[in-house]
Amino acid sequence: MRFTSKWLVILLLVLLGCSTAGRDFDSTKVSHIVKGKTTASELVKMFGAHHSKMALSNDREEWIYIVPSGAKDRNRKLDIILNQGVVESYTYTIMEAGQEKPFSLGR
Repeated sequence: MRFTSKWLVILLLVLLGCSTAGRDFDSTKVSHIVKGKTTASELVKMFGAHHSKMALSNDREEWIYIVPSGAKDRNRKLDIILNQGVVESYTYTIMEAGQEKPFSLGR
């Protein structure tokens, strides 16, 4: 009984970890991003928590939202550069299943 409970807990932890990585985001809101105006808090309201975040310098950081293959048969990635908490630039990339090169919308 103890052995089974241990594996059940491990399985639940793995499933919870998978459910938080690469969550789907509302791609219709990408067009609402305005360079020099949209703030970090507005991004969180539009898309939820980012998948990853990296400091580029003291004032600049990169946020990445990603939906891996399996969600509507395509990979989607929203890569945002923030400068002092405001969007400096962004790129939205879609890779359809079977497509060799991604379609990118950068602003």
